[in-house]
Amino acid sequence: MAFAKHEHAKCSQCHQNEIYIIESHKTQNATRRRRACKSCGYRDTTYEISSHFYAEAKKNAQLVKKFRVLLSIGEIAPITNSKGETKCDTCSHNTGSKCSFDFPEFLTEDSIDCNYFAT
Repeated sequence: MAFAKHEHAKCSQCHQNEIYIIESHKTQNATRRRRACKSCGYRDTTYEISSHFYAEAKKNAQLVKKFRVLLSIGEIAPITNSKGETKCDTCSHNTGSKCSFDFPEFLTEDSIDCNYFAT
């Protein structure tokens, strides 16, 4: 699961300001929202979390990364296309060394599910 502060005003597919909430569900640590675009019909799901939960999740992701290095497990191989590029390689949110949303899934096989992918 990707963690980021949600500042979603435009559809991630057609980039129109036609997003509306079709469902909202509170859980123990998050609020799950299903959104839809009136222009193109694209739907996505976001999870809104507290800043405390976000900080803990980020810290845990960093700990997992350190343990993988200590145990010589290495990184999970990213999924690549026919040109050898990952989804992150072609995304406009790639700053060169990380995702601008600070997603811990950056350059991993989990990045294939990113709702914020943009070219």
